Amino acid sequence: MTLDAAQSPPKWSAWPGVLGGFLIAVFLYVPLALMSMQFFEVPHPSPVPIAQRDPSVTVPVEYWWSWALSFVILALPGIALLAEARARRTAWGYVIALFTVGGVLGAAFMSFEYYGFAPS
Repeated sequence: MTLDAAQSPPKWSAWPGVLGGFLIAVFLYVPLALMSMQFFEVPHPSPVPIAQRDPSVTVPVEYWWSWALSFVILALPGIALLAEARARRTAWGYVIALFTVGGVLGAAFMSFEYYGFAPS
């Protein structure tokens, strides 16, 4: 063991990042996206099932941008922590958990809004 390795502070564990990313994705991602849509007055897709919807009606681009921007905003703390060598494991845990859980929740919520939620 070299002198530098003996004096370097211990690296952080990934588990706090995984827990933080999970909690942020579950409790903040969807509400932040919905609040940004409300603040910028972005129209939501029609709740009518896609099979019964007029094909000429499309979802505005701002709808997709609000979801993507909310995702990026919540990922910024983890991306910023990637620069610090000690916190890199925690940052990767946060980013991976946020992208995994947030991606699933966002995809589910968007599919309910886009395809409708009614029996066919």
